[in-house]
Amino acid sequence: MSASLTTESQATASAAHGAILMVCFTFPPEFGGAIVQALRLGAELQTRGCEVAFLADNGDGPDGDLRHESFDLYRRRTFTAARSNLRKLIWTLRIVLFALAHPKFRVFHFHSVQGPELLAMPVLKWLGRKTIVKLTLAESDDPATLTNRRLMGRLYRACLGSVHRYIAISPSLKRMACSVGVAPERVLLVANGVETDRYYLPMPDEVAKARRALDIPDGVPVLATIGAVEHRKGYDLLIAAFETIRRERPDAVLLIIGPGNDDKNPFHVQLQQFMKDRGIGGVRFLGRRDDIHDILRAVDLFAFCSRQEGFGTAIVEAMCAGLAVAVMDIPEITGWIVGDRPDAVNTPSRDPEEFARLCLHLLAQRTPASSAALAESARQDFGMSAIGNTYEALYAELCRA
Repeated sequence: MSASLTTESQATASAAHGAILMVCFTFPPEFGGAIVQALRLGAELQTRGCEVAFLADNGDGPDGDLRHESFDLYRRRTFTAARSNLRKLIWTLRIVLFALAHPKFRVFHFHSVQGPELLAMPVLKWLGRKTIVKLTLAESDDPATLTNRRLMGRLYRACLGSVHRYIAISPSLKRMACSVGVAPERVLLVANGVETDRYYLPMPDEVAKARRALDIPDGVPVLATIGAVEHRKGYDLLIAAFETIRRERPDAVLLIIGPGNDDKNPFHVQLQQFMKDRGIGGVRFLGRRDDIHDILRAVDLFAFCSRQEGFGTAIVEAMCAGLAVAVMDIPEITGWIVGDRPDAVNTPSRDPEEFARLCLHLLAQRTPASSAALAESARQDFGMSAIGNTYEALYAELCRA
């Protein structure tokens, strides 16, 4: 599922060619998929001896040279907490100034861009830096969308050629990049990676422990989904499907894991009213959790009904954990992730009744052997070790050029 690159035998890109800078506009405590993936990749690269640091915006906070986990973290002030165009332009300038002040960083790896960062690419190229831009969400940070901006689109288009490589996390994003003239060979298709030391096929005692923690009896079918409680995630479709599942399995439980499960969220209120009106039980909103990998050990099937995603990391995590996976198709994204694997189906239908039948079928056919085969297949394609191989080889290739 990752780009085909020849890995170097022992020497890392960092040891041979200089340090790697992960450039992320947002950073903890503000979380998002891009920064989570950047931190995972950075940790994997550090195990290989690579020198990895992070550069992040700090809004109206002060400049700071800090530590986060095992990384050097450089926070740079942009003088305002508002998500304004001025702040983005100042952030772009701070990136260039950082490059001038820190020559040891040879690779600038951008984990998503908002647009103005593209203006820094010709300067970074002139300074001898190698740049990588990761594309994470269609109609947000893809080149086709950015170059269609009314005021800055033409200028962004002129800067696209200064980026050394683009990383597309789905075929859809690669197509969109190529549609505005980016050469296909400069867009690598690389999946998001999973920490397989946390997401793995659990032993029976781990399953029993996870179910006890959630007060779920053995033998009860448990479905789960992950993501913020918002319309984009398709929880209205999933709960409608779960109503059908409960007719056949009245003891079934659905766990919805993600923030937004409060009365201040109109969509959450709407879902609660729907369940009350229809008499749907068994649905638990767990909110934001830091122990998702533990919760999934209690689960039989992962259900994914999202309407829009850049990738679908939760699908991969579920497959690595050996869960049966039922997915409503997002063109050029989810089908590529699911592929041809046991206990995993990507369906083009968005009909809740049909999705419920698919879930019931997967629950009925799941066996210990098929779960193990699914987990191993996903580990080989999406494990952070495999993704790390791809990036390490890419850094070395760029620095040799």
